[in-house]
Amino acid sequence: MGGLIAREIALKAPTSRVRLHIVGITTISSPHNGTDASAIAAALRVSTHCTSDMEHGSSMLASLHARWK
Repeated sequence: MGGLIAREIALKAPTSRVRLHIVGITTISSPHNGTDASAIAAALRVSTHCTSDMEHGSSMLASLHARWK
């Protein structure tokens, strides 16, 4: 999930009050195309509130992909 957060921060950097100079981002095992974390959370009877954005085809991932070009 850290890779998704890093991409979101990089996309917001140009409009941020804090000046960031991001040269590149390297991610390892980030669920860029989605994950079944919500299914696992549901099976464990844990709230899926925080994992639903990482589901395959979620609006959050679609938005991130559209802006990351």
